[in-house]
Amino acid sequence: MHNILLYIVFIVLPVISWFDHFYFSRNYSQVEYIERMIRFQRITPYIVWPSLILAHIFFIATIVKTLRTKKPQQADASDTTNILDDFSG
Repeated sequence: MHNILLYIVFIVLPVISWFDHFYFSRNYSQVEYIERMIRFQRITPYIVWPSLILAHIFFIATIVKTLRTKKPQQADASDTTNILDDFSG
C-alpha cells in the first residue's frame, strides 16, 4: 500500500500537474490560467502530505508486522538426529 501512495505522490501528481499546465496555458487566458494554477498549487499540499504520512504509516506497520512474526526455533548444532528431514520431499 505504501508503494502505491508514494507512486501517486511522486509520479502521478507531477504528470497531472504537467498536463494541467500544458492544457490550461493553451486553452485559457493568462488570468484564468494563473487563477487555476494558484488553486491547483493550494490543493496539492493537502494531497501530497497526507499521502506521504499514510505511506510511511503503512511502511512502519509492515515492518512491525514482520518483526512480530515468530520465527521457528532452530535445533542446536549438537543435535544431529533427523538432520535430513527438512530436505525430504
